[in-house]
Amino acid sequence: MAALLVAVVALSTVAPVAAWGAVLIWSFAARWVDRAMTAMVVRRFDAGRRSTDPLVAAAAAPWQALIAVISTVVAAILPLIVGVAGAVATALGVAVLHGGDPQLGRPLPIAVGTLLGTALSWWGPGGRRCAADRAASCARSHRNP
Repeated sequence: MAALLVAVVALSTVAPVAAWGAVLIWSFAARWVDRAMTAMVVRRFDAGRRSTDPLVAAAAAPWQALIAVISTVVAAILPLIVGVAGAVATALGVAVLHGGDPQLGRPLPIAVGTLLGTALSWWGPGGRRCAADRAASCARSHRNP
């Protein structure tokens, strides 16, 4: 994950919109796959392996994609705020050190904002650690009804 973070930050200095789009697409794909796999595991845990499992998974895919889109958008709000704040703070710091006006479009503020926002989206609220905690909680609730 750290290597991917470095790649996204490096890409953001050259093509920020592409980097941010890649992060959103990656987040959506991860959430969609997580929802689909969790649904399949819970279904098999409750009723055992059945021949209709792939059909049910295919039928539920559009619904799970919609939920993944909504959760991706909601989960991107806080990282967006933190990323913009980090970029503004960096631009102001560079302006104070070197004199002149703050320039948000320069590579350093964009890279810092991307680093903070992406790190928060992966390891902060709504990120993979929270998903792991939810999965463990789900497994405990199914074992002890």
